[in-house]
Amino acid sequence: MTSLLSIFFSFLLLSPSLFAEFKTEIDVIEELVTATEKNLLFQKELLQSMQTFQRAREAFTKDPTSARLATILVKSATRLTRKIEEEHVAHLLSPEFLTEIQFFTLVGKEQLPRSARE
Repeated sequence: MTSLLSIFFSFLLLSPSLFAEFKTEIDVIEELVTATEKNLLFQKELLQSMQTFQRAREAFTKDPTSARLATILVKSATRLTRKIEEEHVAHLLSPEFLTEIQFFTLVGKEQLPRSARE
């Protein structure tokens, strides 16, 4: 048994590439953690944008003659559309939802000056 351990430890000492590969594996997992954190941050931002849009839509539904509420709704739809397009996540959302936010985004492009849409 002792000779088997000696052979094993000798093999480890003579094979530094094993340790280098282990370091590479650590790097891979660190990159995975970083990417996961980035995705989580984006997902939280997307959720917040969706909730903002929902609140704006509900407020506008209660007072559809308010230009201020219409502007808020259009701006939130525009920001949400931009986030969805930038991160390529449209496939995760329902076509009805996408159509709705695109509608308000297009209304904004027609009705609001560019500076008001940002």
